[in-house]
Amino acid sequence: PEHYLAEQIQPFAKAYIRYRQGHKPTKNIQEIKAIRCLEPALIKIKGIADVTQVDIAVLDEAAVVAREQYNSSGYHAGAQLEILAMFLSDQRMIASPVVWKNPIQRYMDRTLTGKKGRSITEEKLPSDHQLECMAEMYSNDLREARDRFTTSMFALGMCAPGRVSEFQDLSVDCLHEDKDRNGKARLGFRFFSGKGYGADIKWISTPFVSIAKDAVNRLTQLSTEGRKIAKWYEENPDRFYRHSGCPTVGEDEALSAEQICDAMGWVYLEDKGAMSVAYNPSKKWVKAIRHEYGEVTLRRLNDFVRSQLPSDWPWKDKERGIKYSNNLLCLRKDELHRNRGVSPVFVWTPNNSQFTSDLGPRSTEHHTSIWKRYG
Repeated sequence: PEHYLAEQIQPFAKAYIRYRQGHKPTKNIQEIKAIRCLEPALIKIKGIADVTQVDIAVLDEAAVVAREQYNSSGYHAGAQLEILAMFLSDQRMIASPVVWKNPIQRYMDRTLTGKKGRSITEEKLPSDHQLECMAEMYSNDLREARDRFTTSMFALGMCAPGRVSEFQDLSVDCLHEDKDRNGKARLGFRFFSGKGYGADIKWISTPFVSIAKDAVNRLTQLSTEGRKIAKWYEENPDRFYRHSGCPTVGEDEALSAEQICDAMGWVYLEDKGAMSVAYNPSKKWVKAIRHEYGEVTLRRLNDFVRSQLPSDWPWKDKERGIKYSNNLLCLRKDELHRNRGVSPVFVWTPNNSQFTSDLGPRSTEHHTSIWKRYG
């Protein structure tokens, strides 16, 4: 609730974003930045979050909010404010049209050239020592799933430049072999650009070819079971996934508490019976099934599991033509968790934070970075 927009501006915010995205859909909804800066500015200057009250003073105050709220990306918030101001003027939603330009400069290290620009850029690069440590961990062929994921993703990034999101959307057949103009064999990644520029081949320098093949192979092995589940869900819409621990019963046969746990991959111990695990208060949906149908069956469990699939199922990225069943990083839920059991039925894919947090300096009670884990 503390993040809700003021009630007066909500209808406009919804309509404006829907209108803009209807004409020019984007993956990241940048328009919301302008609304979130404009709202507190209107309340401060006009006392109400009413867009018909927008004027130069309000826009200037919104720019101040953009600088404070978005820091290095304040320029982009300011650019969206400029677009919004033009929209309000063109549509005659405000009493007097305004001509307002974004006063926020682009973040300096993105545009600086020369000695100072190089210095700022180099500060962001990992040191040779860090690269050598990562190379050592990769060479040690670590077997833990989280370690294998992090080192392999890092290796892919060393082989060819790309955003983390672009590597996440690679397919298992992402390697592309061809010959250059001199007839020499070359290897590249079949990428789909994260900025909407379509498909492209990013070529791999010769010394990294063997690493690229090995890293893709490691991630392919890591995602084997996840992709197998995804393929089953594509081809068997009415059947529960028959993993190795699944009870061998019919789809509509009543399940005992032990069979429910076995089907879902939940661990139960002698001192903590299956009944208390299967019908734990945190699993209200199991109780709901039994209450509605009188018994729990594989068919009902299948209905629930499928209701938890991603909204665009079976597409990981429809625009790029990547299905979960063919995604290099289609894993199982908790596949990368070091303390929880891996789910045999739920499909899951890591996002940017699973990779970047493992490279970060922060350690918590439940997580240590890969640097910390290996000294």
